[in-house]
Amino acid sequence: MCATHTRAPCNYTQIKLISGTAERVQMKRVVCLGLLLLFIITLPGCGSSSDAGKRDEFVKPDFSMVIPVLYQNPLTGVYDRSTPYEERPFAISINNIIAGLPQSGISAADIMVEIETEGGITRLMCLYTQPQRATGGIGSIRSLRHHFVDGVFQWDPIIVHIGTSDYAEQYLRKHGIKTMNGYDSESFLYIDPERRKHYDSEHTKFTDDEHLQNALSNPVYSLSTQWNPAQPVAFNFPARGEEVLLEGGSARQIKYNFSQSYDGDFRFDEDKNEYIKYQHGKPHIDEGNDSEPVSFSNVLLLFAPFSSLQTILVDIDYKTGGEGYYFYKGSYEHFSWNKADYDQPFHFTRDDGSELVINAGKTHIGIVRNSYSNKLSIS
Repeated sequence: MCATHTRAPCNYTQIKLISGTAERVQMKRVVCLGLLLLFIITLPGCGSSSDAGKRDEFVKPDFSMVIPVLYQNPLTGVYDRSTPYEERPFAISINNIIAGLPQSGISAADIMVEIETEGGITRLMCLYTQPQRATGGIGSIRSLRHHFVDGVFQWDPIIVHIGTSDYAEQYLRKHGIKTMNGYDSESFLYIDPERRKHYDSEHTKFTDDEHLQNALSNPVYSLSTQWNPAQPVAFNFPARGEEVLLEGGSARQIKYNFSQSYDGDFRFDEDKNEYIKYQHGKPHIDEGNDSEPVSFSNVLLLFAPFSSLQTILVDIDYKTGGEGYYFYKGSYEHFSWNKADYDQPFHFTRDDGSELVINAGKTHIGIVRNSYSNKLSIS
């Protein structure tokens, strides 16, 4: 029966055409199958009876050409480790008074934050994702100030120090921040016996990866070491393998003042392709790294509103922020910045309103009084 009342009447011509099409399709399938069989027969070892039973020699793959999987360092943006970064970084308060120089282990820091404390002296807060890289120890270690907590706590570090100011102690309690304080236990410390012969005792206390790791099990501290996966990385880094070149102008040498007695001084080195840090007119050296000068890929200068607490203590208005300069590979760019709260990230905004991109590498952050902005020299 050709059709029902629900369908259009059949057309014999259409059926014939469809049938012819099907025959042509079938013929094409047969031709293709024949060609495929002919190809298989002509393959080496497939069509000759003399090759029967032979097997191709096994060639071992060359795994040396396999690119290893690397994970991004959350502080530098560099893909430099074969296992994920799951541990909180250490932020160690380092003495920078002239009487305590030179320091050790500072060249292994991923980020160095330098700010004035009291009396115009600066202190360094050095952040390490891998403190074992500081093979000559880290120190000397000194006390903590609250404006350093604001400056580094966006990365949820384990803060290591010996003592605090009264205001810093109140600040830690207010925010429920637990630290590794040498006044609670000295299990993370050791005294350098050679330094003890020539330095006052406060300039002789150091740590290293072994002491830090052992101290983490001390119930006095009860510190979690787990990195929060939701924790932001240090900066807005470019995509892997990319870099952003700066167009604000040349910056081969940068000079500014933290105070009347402490300066910021960075000089671009063509061979290292980094800025070498100077201090008091001389290269800032790391005694634990064969007295080599400290150098950085990135230099960030943040001018900020400073005020005083308890007459001599420094306070910084991070929420208001201010203007800043980013230096990279002998060039610079101007931007503005702020930081909403102690545990929130720095927000860097370029002059065109877009977010500033910081290239991968170690970074020095200098936070300076607004009143010293006229001392900045870029050449």
